[in-house]
Amino acid sequence: MKAPLIFTATTVLALTLGAQAEARTSTASEYRGYQACLEASAGNLNGLVTDRTYLLNEQDGQRTYYINATAWESGERVSVALRCETNRGGRVLSTAEPAYARYVPAGDTVQIARQ
Repeated sequence: MKAPLIFTATTVLALTLGAQAEARTSTASEYRGYQACLEASAGNLNGLVTDRTYLLNEQDGQRTYYINATAWESGERVSVALRCETNRGGRVLSTAEPAYARYVPAGDTVQIARQ
């Protein structure tokens, strides 16, 4: 069951992200959006630990965050992928259910921001 989710997460990134790859420090509004996404998406996840970097796509006045993390499930650490959309000010517009997967940059089409 985990393999199709990983493929799906990779496929979603490959198809939806169009920004050029860039590693940089987050702006204040990007970080607000990141924090808001974590609060909105991670409610039922025990022991959530996020990666130091996250993937970010900006289009049409919205930001989509792709956050990789791990959490406890049945006594094991499992990979968790969180996805959330915010406006440019950091207010959450929508969230997706957490998936047991990892988001992977598709070539040079992903912008990576650090916490």
